[in-house]
Amino acid sequence: MVVSVVMDLYSQKIVGWSFRSRMDSHIKTRALVMAVPQRKGSSGVLVHRGRGLQVTRDVFQKQLADTTFVQSMSRIGDCWDNAAMERFLGTMKH
Repeated sequence: MVVSVVMDLYSQKIVGWSFRSRMDSHIKTRALVMAVPQRKGSSGVLVHRGRGLQVTRDVFQKQLADTTFVQSMSRIGDCWDNAAMERFLGTMKH
């Protein structure tokens, strides 16, 4: 089982999630679809994504383009952007 989570870094709240049996672009898209109504009316919401192939696919990119969210991606080896999410996932796994 694979999980995709969208966290609001300002409030540290989980605003979207999705579970699937395998990692693909649809898991990310479903989590994003759940998060959009939670932040409706907020323009410029920053969506940080990792460099994994599944989030570069057309399905996710189209869904992101249909929102007012702005995509962010850090440089290779720069782990600080993912620190809050990694902490949450580590707690969830434990």
